[in-house]
Amino acid sequence: MNGIELKPCPCCGTEPYTHFTVLKNDELHGFVSCNNPKCALKMSFAIKPSSILLNFNDVINGLHDIADRWNRRANRMSSI
Repeated sequence: MNGIELKPCPCCGTEPYTHFTVLKNDELHGFVSCNNPKCALKMSFAIKPSSILLNFNDVINGLHDIADRWNRRANRMSSI
């Protein structure tokens, strides 16, 4: 399996990080964010289960999708 890589922040070039915030209604919520406190660009996400319950494959597939969206700058991102 290939590793999940995130491109640097499109605004400042700082390396991003992924943070999970809550598991709610069987969805794993979190965000990808720039690690520069002066920039703080952020893209939130929710990983939804493919069946009744969220499982390991859902999380891995969701993380690949999130990395793809961050790397393409395909989702609404906000700066704090």
